[in-house]
Amino acid sequence: MLDHVTFGVADFARSAAFYDRALAPLGIKRLFMVPLEHTGGVEVAGYGVDRPFFWIAGADGVRGKLHLALAAPDRAAARADVMTVKAHAVPLKKTSSLPG
Repeated sequence: MLDHVTFGVADFARSAAFYDRALAPLGIKRLFMVPLEHTGGVEVAGYGVDRPFFWIAGADGVRGKLHLALAAPDRAAARADVMTVKAHAVPLKKTSSLPG
C-alpha cells in the first residue's frame, strides 16, 4: 500500500496553481508547504484531504510518462475535475474511469 508520492515539476508556481484548481473538485487541497530551510531551497507542497499524500517538488522535473489516477467520491466530482482540467488545456486520454 502506498502512503504518499512525490514527483518533481519543472515550474513549481505554475504546477502548484494548476493542482490547486484541478484537485479542488475532488476535495483535495494544498495542506502543507515544506519550509525551504528543510529542503535545501526547493519548493515542496503536499496535497490531501486530512493529511498530505500527493507531493510536488520544484526540482528534477519528471520526464517521460507519468500516470496518476485519483479516485473521486462520486460521478459529479469526477466530471467537475475533468472539466477543470480541460479548462486549463490539459490533454486527457479517454479511459473507462472517466465519466462520459
